[in-house]
Amino acid sequence: MMIDGERLPIVPQDNNPWLTVEDMRWGCQLTNFAYEMRHHDYLDVQISTVREFEDNSDVAKRLTIAGNHHVVVTLPLALIDDIVTTGRLSRAHGRLVVSQQVTPERPLKISYYLDGRTGLSFEQVALQKRARWQTFWARTDVQISADHNWQRNIRWALYRTRLQLGEQKLYELLLQPATDLTGSLHNLTNETDLEERLTGFLSWLTGGCVVNNELRLTCQPKLPAVGTIAWTLQNDHLNIRCLADSTRLRIRPDAPLCVQTGSECIKCPRQRLTTIVTR
Repeated sequence: MMIDGERLPIVPQDNNPWLTVEDMRWGCQLTNFAYEMRHHDYLDVQISTVREFEDNSDVAKRLTIAGNHHVVVTLPLALIDDIVTTGRLSRAHGRLVVSQQVTPERPLKISYYLDGRTGLSFEQVALQKRARWQTFWARTDVQISADHNWQRNIRWALYRTRLQLGEQKLYELLLQPATDLTGSLHNLTNETDLEERLTGFLSWLTGGCVVNNELRLTCQPKLPAVGTIAWTLQNDHLNIRCLADSTRLRIRPDAPLCVQTGSECIKCPRQRLTTIVTR
């Protein structure tokens, strides 16, 4: 891109402040960086990438440039049918040229649709993908009232493993028998063993698993020392909301449920909290 006649690459440089983050609510990647210009003011650049929910392939990208400069971005001419921009479009020397006098209030935006324009805005495409992620988090999120570091690490582990495995394989992983590393998510130094740390995670929290539409408890659930932990168990026929505190585990199934604890069967009515374990 050209900024007031100066050519700059649209990628973060080692001598510029930059940050890449994952927005776990949307399944998006955001890269932000800034260029320090000649008069000690800054040009702010953001690249937003929206992914396909099923296979994590890139669906759309948006380049946003804000500052107080005249910005010219050159792109391959072949992209002319796949972009939408707030800038002025023209052609020069076999290239597509986008130009705009940008301000902090009126940034240049260039949206690129990798599968071609569909008539939807970048925001509408992102909202479509966010709806899928909202369903995912309703199914898998673990809410912890007292240990925010553990909750943050659990969400990050679930998110990264979901990107690697897909939704169904992740949920199958969470319901497998636990390992010695299951739940060890307080100190995450790398991502190489996230799968092992999540293997059987929901079974580990619950102290059992759903078999033939019954909840069978085989060991003590993980009751927190302080605060509460809430999570959901699901299969094709059941949705069981679980709530644990320091003294008990309660569940609220969406259909009548039998909880097997050894030789005893605890009858749990639908949509009502029933205590199934006490400490």
